[in-house]
Amino acid sequence: MLENTKIPFGFNIIGMSSANLGLGLTARQFARALMARGYRVCILDIDAGHGRSGKNQEFAHITVKAGAELPYAVNLFIEGAHILPEFILRPPRGMKVQGRLNVGFLWWELTVLPEFLRLGAEFFDTLLVGSHFVQSTMANHISRMPILLAEHPLQLPSDIQANRPRFGLPQDAFVVGMAFDPLSDPARKNPFATIEAFRQAFEGKADCHLVIKMHNSLG
Repeated sequence: MLENTKIPFGFNIIGMSSANLGLGLTARQFARALMARGYRVCILDIDAGHGRSGKNQEFAHITVKAGAELPYAVNLFIEGAHILPEFILRPPRGMKVQGRLNVGFLWWELTVLPEFLRLGAEFFDTLLVGSHFVQSTMANHISRMPILLAEHPLQLPSDIQANRPRFGLPQDAFVVGMAFDPLSDPARKNPFATIEAFRQAFEGKADCHLVIKMHNSLG
């Protein structure tokens, strides 16, 4: 509940906003969408580890160095559900300020939410999810709070154009894409299951292609 009227309305985005990975892009997309609608936004950048943070400085001018510096009434935490235990044990100080609304925008890939993650998710006042799949999973395990489907903001750079020949892909082929970061829990992301599913679905079909985009390579 937003009981403390002295806290100005706005959004504190807490996530890996400077990192070159999907959740970092999500945090930046939310910041752009909220600012485009005239809302005040502040960012607390969480270190993604493995040297992946600090790659994008688009929002450095509104980024604070510590949770105690977060100024606004709504904390919007953007992460994968797997990080919840560590986050709950050592939350940014700004997450426990009385009168703030704590909102979690969480991603999760499985139909089962382990008990320790369910307990971690209950730290929040409400949850936002970016797909019907995640909403169904969370709703099947968490009953005490609203779990709202939120449209994931998307902004495509104006200078990016479709160019299949650049990657050796036929113009008329059916193409399935997957993005993969080997530093982001390969067992959970499971690119090998993607390859196997593609083989089962399109075995022997020359006009079907699977493209796996890997970044932050270990090699």
